[in-house]
Amino acid sequence: YVQVQSTTPNADWENLRAHCGLSIVRIPPFQAPTSIISGLSKTERLDVSSSAWSRVRHFKVNIAQTQESAGKYFFGDEGYFEARYAGIYLVSTSITAQSNVTGYFIRMKIGLNGDSSLPGTNVNDQTEGGGTHLFPECGDTCTIQMALILALHPTEKIGIYVQSNAPYLDFHYSTSLSLKYLIPLEPLPDGFSMQLKEPQTVNVYGDYQVTGWRANLKGQYKKDSGGGDGEYLIGKTGLYLVAVNLEFMDVEGVTKAIPSINNIPAMAAAYKAPIEQSFSISISGIMKIQAGSTFTLIGFTQSDQFYKISDKSTSSITYIGDKAAGFTATRNNENLLSFQAGIWTSVKRWSTSGKDFLFENQGGFESKESYIVQESGFYYASVNIILTSLNNASSQMELALVHNNINNQYNGLYSTSLLQKQGTITLQVAGGIYLSRWDYLTVQLRSDVDLKDISLEQES
Repeated sequence: YVQVQSTTPNADWENLRAHCGLSIVRIPPFQAPTSIISGLSKTERLDVSSSAWSRVRHFKVNIAQTQESAGKYFFGDEGYFEARYAGIYLVSTSITAQSNVTGYFIRMKIGLNGDSSLPGTNVNDQTEGGGTHLFPECGDTCTIQMALILALHPTEKIGIYVQSNAPYLDFHYSTSLSLKYLIPLEPLPDGFSMQLKEPQTVNVYGDYQVTGWRANLKGQYKKDSGGGDGEYLIGKTGLYLVAVNLEFMDVEGVTKAIPSINNIPAMAAAYKAPIEQSFSISISGIMKIQAGSTFTLIGFTQSDQFYKISDKSTSSITYIGDKAAGFTATRNNENLLSFQAGIWTSVKRWSTSGKDFLFENQGGFESKESYIVQESGFYYASVNIILTSLNNASSQMELALVHNNINNQYNGLYSTSLLQKQGTITLQVAGGIYLSRWDYLTVQLRSDVDLKDISLEQES
């Protein structure tokens, strides 16, 4: 009930009555979407093994870019996040590692519900969650990037795990982990997160469709629109987040992973193995897809020998809406680049039109070089740059998604890899970043030596 009292004699109660009101309504509890962006506070050394998994620890939450409620569920020193809400989550990680040996491999895994025991403990028991990324040969320093879309329930845990034949790894403080709650788990959104049932044997020169997918492990899901046979029918027009990781076994030559719409390549990542090697190719990004279209994952190799695609390979796609601010762009054409040693070079001439999956919402990319943010918020940024050397020089290449024209390598949107003479690599950055209106982003490349005749491929 409501009570009133006047301290003034002979108050005008008629006037008071005319303006009174009372309303009571139950407001449903608000579940704030989870957004976490974290990085290492300093270079961290981790003893590793080639047979056991070790969790990357000592992440420090970027308070300015992480929601307060979400930060309470991220245990950075222990290196894991505990889900608060049931939903579909995007998990993205980028590790830049260095060791005292050359030619070492690194295998990375986004692990679900792994051991959360004391620091330094090797972990063998987090096989769920799907997928690993194998980097076959690090000359000195290398970056591995991987993204995965997962269905999580409350209290389930996510961590980043590594294996290596090096005795230890020094993780650079550009190493990062970002996580974003995308959409409720019920009802299931259009999309899937799947893994191969078993290794796939391939003996095809050129393109082939990757089939034999399943969604049986924890963290994986599939709405009933196919996908296991390699074709997924899109049920709703809008923007879709795609994250793919293919692990190839004993392949030589140029190899590609190509997410495709209606069997037309939409984006790609490539690697040229100088000898028979096992390695992974990852790619992530956002596409605009029309209802009734089919999504397929195409592999490509220049080998006509038998080889396999590992059952650790993953493919995921999920609907994220249709009005999100941002864009997806590709190259207008292939062009040759030259570099001065140690000088950052801006990548220009992007196009957001000409292909059905491209889009630009709310503007901001008119220059086709820098994107000017139109709306403050959490953004997922991904860049895939395919470089082919047409000369006989090797170089350590670097890629940075530069925030406000500051070469900030420590936001996780940075990668480095060795480009062999006559070789092909894909430099990638992917992860979450909080952007304010009028911030701007540019893609920049750098070489450690003077370099000519580097082809920037049209599929970038």
